[in-house]
Amino acid sequence: MKPTDRELPRVLTPIIAAVGQANRRRRARIGVPRCEPTPERRAAFRAALGAPGISIIAESKRRSPSEGAFVEEEDVPGRVLAYQRGGAAVASILTEPFAFNGRRAHLSRTSRQVSLPLLRKDFLVDEDMVAESHAMGASAVLLIARVLSPAQLTDCARRARELGLATLVEIHTAAELTAALGAEPDAIGVNSRDLDTLEIDGEQAAELLARVPTGVLRVAESGLRTPDDLARAAESGADAALIGSTLMRSADPRSAVACFARAGRGELTCDPLHGVLPLAGGVKVCGLTLPADVIAAREAGADLFGFICEPTASPRAVSLEQGRRLVAEMPAGRSVLVTTDTDPERVLAAARATGAALVQLCGPCEPEPFESLPLPILRALSADQADRFEAWDASAAGFVLE
Repeated sequence: MKPTDRELPRVLTPIIAAVGQANRRRRARIGVPRCEPTPERRAAFRAALGAPGISIIAESKRRSPSEGAFVEEEDVPGRVLAYQRGGAAVASILTEPFAFNGRRAHLSRTSRQVSLPLLRKDFLVDEDMVAESHAMGASAVLLIARVLSPAQLTDCARRARELGLATLVEIHTAAELTAALGAEPDAIGVNSRDLDTLEIDGEQAAELLARVPTGVLRVAESGLRTPDDLARAAESGADAALIGSTLMRSADPRSAVACFARAGRGELTCDPLHGVLPLAGGVKVCGLTLPADVIAAREAGADLFGFICEPTASPRAVSLEQGRRLVAEMPAGRSVLVTTDTDPERVLAAARATGAALVQLCGPCEPEPFESLPLPILRALSADQADRFEAWDASAAGFVLE
């Protein structure tokens, strides 16, 4: 049976047809890749999802049929590196070109530059595409129960195991769960999005997650927009959560992943900052000490609003309570806590106390301790510190040149 012989949702029918045709053309042109088994890839994927708490599968995709375009970027390795520094356990890379603007090269380039296990997310239609995924550097493949017959699902999962790849089988119904279990997958992902209507049904997804047997990793998919959503997934027994659109719309991918990663570990966190930060060509007014000053800066058209918080010797420093009153006058997502503190937990505590959306780090600090900070970072560097920009590039949302 061909995948297109199955009854598919209207949104998937042209996608599967195009994927199948392109796959046949590639096989006729270049054949099927020959691969040596790499069981360490499968083991790394399973270990990443099986770690304590809710592991984060952070997704890179340029667009989706349900939400439209996200980005035009081609630097997928750079985005995945930011995910890795934010604490993602696995990265999912969309390679489907027709509806998601993905590229196979996105996965192969990323596999050479990052150490995270990588999930190839595409509409795999046969075993040849499983072998192709291995050659591209994947650690795991997504198999969609709605797209493949039970026999095809079993064959693709078997081929993945032979090659040392893990399998994540995506389901949406109880019947698909039965078919998925027959393929002996490493993980089952419950997609809360109905592919027929594109609507989210969190209750049905929670019920299905709870029905996945012990011994099979459970992944919550779609509709996860805040750290609080992870707590609900955990109640249903999820081991991991696949987060895509929320990260793609985030102003700072590293800090957004850090929010979810901390929440997955049960730690206090902040909600991800959405929207586009006004960094390039923007104006930040700093050293604000009075609400009246904030109002004046707003009327003057400032993009970002900075206040210096204790401890510091600056005469413009304010207390946490003063900072909280200042932030209340600032536009949402534009407040910047400026600090010389080198302890990330104290910085996070100060940001939470004041409500600041961003943090500007000044003084002699290194990027590594701040890589899991769940807030966008502006790094202040002097003009003679050009060698420090590259070190901070994957951790900082932007730079302030002094």
